[in-house]
Amino acid sequence: MAGLESPLYENNEYFANDPEFPLSILLRSPQNPTKFHKHEYWECAFVTAGSGMHRSENNQPIAIRHRDIIIIPPGGSHAFVETENLEVINLLFDASRLPSLLMEFYSHPVYRELFIRNITHYENRDFPKFSIEPAVFDELEEYLCRMASAGYEQSEHCYKLGLFMALISKLCNSKSFDSFAGGAAPLDIGKLSAYLHRNFARKITLELLTKITGMSKPSLFRHFRAAFGVTPITYLQRIRLQYASELLINSGNSIKEIALQTGFQSESYFFRTFRKFYGITPMEYRKKQSKQSKTK
Repeated sequence: MAGLESPLYENNEYFANDPEFPLSILLRSPQNPTKFHKHEYWECAFVTAGSGMHRSENNQPIAIRHRDIIIIPPGGSHAFVETENLEVINLLFDASRLPSLLMEFYSHPVYRELFIRNITHYENRDFPKFSIEPAVFDELEEYLCRMASAGYEQSEHCYKLGLFMALISKLCNSKSFDSFAGGAAPLDIGKLSAYLHRNFARKITLELLTKITGMSKPSLFRHFRAAFGVTPITYLQRIRLQYASELLINSGNSIKEIALQTGFQSESYFFRTFRKFYGITPMEYRKKQSKQSKTK
């Protein structure tokens, strides 16, 4: 998360109440017609009542109604052009800033279809719009309302993330997507993922990864991105950072020791990488987590 001195979403109206957290819920009741607009993060619009017309980019408007879900990718321009008693719950999230636990979704064919596609994929097509089973939609709406009613203190972040993970999991496993094409990630990529989790503390290079998989670099990047949404090195970095954050909280090891234990080649590189991802230094993170644990 971003640090207190430099909030990640500073001056962003959609994250105004919680500018350090990459997840926001907006209740639009009613949802009036809007101008075309776009964001740098994912937007999921859940239609909870009424009906209307939604338009993606330069495409023709399409009808929307109760229990429809619209997925707008980062950089996607869209608008509600007509509304009739329309009510919408907007889920906004920045996947690149969410915990690495989210990576388990990257191999799911539905998640890949809905949340991995680049904006260029929708150059001549509408953004995803679909409806799911009423009982499942109602459960997702309950999750969203719980997230919206939670406070903005950092102590509420885990609660919101838990609900978010449950919502995405429930959505991706809906029977409405039984016919989705996709399939599992290539076997070599699955083996590579397991290898990275087991050996994150070792020195790992792209050359080593291509040897393990028997792929060229372009092929490796293409298949890995399709399966997990990020490059192999970014995936490895997030594994290392996850373990490093746990050691900062649960051990008395020095920053240098933790850097070496989690595969970073130097303390300075670990410092830069940690700060870039979390928005604060490793020592600030340790102090912050220690202070929070003492107040519980």
